Amino acid sequence: MAHKLFIAGLIIFCLVSCKSESEWEEFDDPIFITYLHDHYDIPITENGHIDLNDETTLRALGEIKSLNLDEVQCISLTGINNLVSLTRLSCNGNRLTSLDVSYLRNLRQFYCSNNYLKTINASGCANLGILCCSNNQIQNLKLRECTEMIHIDCRNNRIKELDMRDCNKLNILYFDPQTDNENNIQELTILMSLELKKRWENEGWGKQNPNVIAIFF
Repeated sequence: MAHKLFIAGLIIFCLVSCKSESEWEEFDDPIFITYLHDHYDIPITENGHIDLNDETTLRALGEIKSLNLDEVQCISLTGINNLVSLTRLSCNGNRLTSLDVSYLRNLRQFYCSNNYLKTINASGCANLGILCCSNNQIQNLKLRECTEMIHIDCRNNRIKELDMRDCNKLNILYFDPQTDNENNIQELTILMSLELKKRWENEGWGKQNPNVIAIFF
């Protein structure tokens, strides 16, 4: 048991140490900062900040594996990439307009529905298997290098292009073309690999959506 704890600690230390000082993101949302303090005992300074120059703080952030931030009214999750061991992130029902989780290499489940998101950057999340981002304002969704993705739900957005050409293990896909201001159905372009072509045809993902253009690579 002690050996396993040592290995886990060593992995976290390596993950934290591999990031240069310029890669650490300052936390800028007081609600997010307070949440980390109240739920994970992350220390905060007298002026309400998280000290990223403190090695103990960085190590504590690196030990967090799951976050449930549903409906806490966050407007920003800047700093989330400091949680290098995070495997599950749920932030449904907040006031987020953009979200970058591209440094969360261990992330497996990502739920961010019912926000005001216009952009999501999940490229490079090679272990990400589930993404639920419905009911937002996303126009372009790029999921490059998300090779473990099996479930995508991006309904009720403004998506014009969905790039999932690296998601060859995909089993479940929920999407719908949206209408413009004049109630005309907009075209939705979906980029995918040839490996997904058979599944696309067998599952009938595009049959009910004549405005969907599927491009295979």
